[in-house]
Amino acid sequence: MATPIFTPKERETASADLLTADKVVLIPRKPVDTPHGMKLVSAGEPVEIVCGVEGRQNQAGMFANSGQEDTPQKQGGLTEITPIQIIAKNWPGDIWSAVWFDGDEYDTVGSPVQRRHGTEQSRHWEIRAELKRRNRPKPQLKGEIS
Repeated sequence: MATPIFTPKERETASADLLTADKVVLIPRKPVDTPHGMKLVSAGEPVEIVCGVEGRQNQAGMFANSGQEDTPQKQGGLTEITPIQIIAKNWPGDIWSAVWFDGDEYDTVGSPVQRRHGTEQSRHWEIRAELKRRNRPKPQLKGEIS
C-alpha cells in the first residue's frame, strides 16, 4: 500500500489554508473622465480581505517596454512587472480596484473571476494584479471581510 501524500489533518485544512493565509487591503476606485483622458479616483473606504496570495509568472515575460506612465520615472525602457494572484472567498472589488499587499500597491488586471464549481468550501474568487508602486503605507481601514 502506498504512503498517503497528505495526512487526514492536512487534507481537512488544505482548502482553508489556501484561502486564509494572507490579508490584502482592497482600495475601491472608479474611472473619471478628465480633459487629458481618464483617471482612477477613490470610490469608498479601503477594506481588509482575508485571502491567499501567490506569485505568478507573466506569460509575456517579467518586463514590459514602457512608454509614458502615469507615474513619471527618471528613465524609460524596461519596467519590471510583478504579477500576483489573489484567491478569496469573498471579493467586493471590480476591475478598477487597487490592492495593497505586504507594503506594495497593485492594480487589478482584468475582472475578478468567480469560481462557483466544486464544494462550498472550494468556491472562491480569483483576482490577478500587477505591481504599481513599492513601499506604500497601509491604507486606513474601517472593516474586514473574511
